[in-house]
Amino acid sequence: MSNLHLVVARLEACRGLCANAARHLEISRQLALRVDQPGLQAGLELVESSLGMYGGNLDRALAAARRGLELATLKDLRWALAGSATNLGFLALCSGDVDRAHRYLDRALRASGKCPSCAWRSRQLAHVSRLRWRGQGRRRSLRPVRRDYCQPAPSAVPGTISRTN
Repeated sequence: MSNLHLVVARLEACRGLCANAARHLEISRQLALRVDQPGLQAGLELVESSLGMYGGNLDRALAAARRGLELATLKDLRWALAGSATNLGFLALCSGDVDRAHRYLDRALRASGKCPSCAWRSRQLAHVSRLRWRGQGRRRSLRPVRRDYCQPAPSAVPGTISRTN
């Protein structure tokens, strides 16, 4: 039941309905207290961090991303580590800390490994592109962005969609 509310929270956030998303996130969190599922807890922190960024509450986003990164590292949840590190990289970039952003985004790319889905990688590459743009004019060089990190296989997409329905 907690997973269902977490999915609804994500959907509501994507629609821009932050209050509804926060309500479903809180319901999901309360239900998750009854079970010991690190993946669910990491997912909650990831959604809370993203919702905080979307809603402009960067302190909330930062705290949730840090909790998510800590849990993901402790339980070796690579997808959650990639997501939390990506959010932390973006938040560091927003605060103007290019070096820290670069470290988090590199960590996110390493964590995502050879993931069959390119969703994480494409978001990370977008952040790295912004990072490179922000770094222009400074006397330090950033490593080049490898565009081959994300090579989606169009034939795999219909199978993925059909398995989730």
